[in-house]
Amino acid sequence: NARRVLRHVEPAWATGARLLDVGCGYGFLLDEARRAGWTVAGVDVSAHAREEARARFGIEVVPELDYLPDDADGFAAVTAVQVLHHAVDPDVQLNEIAARMRPGGLLALETLDRGAAIARVLGSRWSLPAAPWTVWLFDRPSLTRMLDRCGFSVLDIRVSHKRVTLRHLSGAMEARGRSSRDGSRSEALGRLGRLAVPYPFTDTILVTARRGPQ
Repeated sequence: NARRVLRHVEPAWATGARLLDVGCGYGFLLDEARRAGWTVAGVDVSAHAREEARARFGIEVVPELDYLPDDADGFAAVTAVQVLHHAVDPDVQLNEIAARMRPGGLLALETLDRGAAIARVLGSRWSLPAAPWTVWLFDRPSLTRMLDRCGFSVLDIRVSHKRVTLRHLSGAMEARGRSSRDGSRSEALGRLGRLAVPYPFTDTILVTARRGPQ
């Protein structure tokens, strides 16, 4: 999944180019980016995630964007996977990200899509948004408008074709009302639950955008 996201910012790569992952979690994407030749930095509000990133990969992650050192050159690329819908003020977050990027830098952003067919059909039974952690929901037009006013030009919006564990997929299907056994199917998978399979739903999208000049 990390490599899939990184492919969208590859055009911004050059020797020594810097990549920032906002909401980096345990650092898997940062590790893949570093292997690909990026100089990496990460931000995550979770102290546990920051400790895991340090222990697993030796990557020092900061808790907020303000903790990043000043760099006149800016980041060539920024990734933010499943982050924006959790932000209290997504405009502020995108403006802060833009301020730390070089002109022409690339942003790869994954978030929930309230405009997806499955979201419209299921309505209040759509299980991906979860209060109080999901603060905002976007569709493609609203994301495009928001990115535009924050200084980004959208290059591409597509369904995010990722892979998830069989246990995760089974739980997602149960939450969507396809099973009435309330979690028993996913629990019964045992070790098979660790297998990675394609995520079949269309309710997450991956946006690639370019930062314009100041």
